[in-house]
Amino acid sequence: MFCESIPSSVLQTYALLDAKSGISSRAVSSIVVSAVSIAYSSTMISSSFDTSPLRRSETPQFYGYFPDDGRLIVTVCMIFMTTGHVLMKVIASALFFRLSSLWLMLYMAGDMGLFFLYKIARGDLKHWMVLPDAFSFFLTILNRVVTKTIADYTLIVQFRRK
Repeated sequence: MFCESIPSSVLQTYALLDAKSGISSRAVSSIVVSAVSIAYSSTMISSSFDTSPLRRSETPQFYGYFPDDGRLIVTVCMIFMTTGHVLMKVIASALFFRLSSLWLMLYMAGDMGLFFLYKIARGDLKHWMVLPDAFSFFLTILNRVVTKTIADYTLIVQFRRK
């Protein structure tokens, strides 16, 4: 998702917004299919995490939003909700990019900067892996950036705790 689905969706939306010859139904269909694919994948990830008996027994206050009965309706609702969110986030990113690549970078850097300031304030920046300091710092930053980006675009609930 991080290196393929999300960037390609933003790029496709940017190209659609920049089209001089009108809006193509194929281009719109491609963007919607990408958003639904991202939404389906993230919903299945969330579902797998949430329905794990081990996770439910370890953290019952966090897991359990997928009921034992009626999981299909929750799954369908999550796919629709996530598809809408993905489309809004992709369109917003494409609009920033259309305005200026600098604005997109400022938006993303500002959002990430606030996230890192929050992590530093909580004393929660360093990742749990025991590695040499320089390597640990690099992997921590990389992991936090990738996880936050995926969580922001896909609404994978379990990534919100990172």
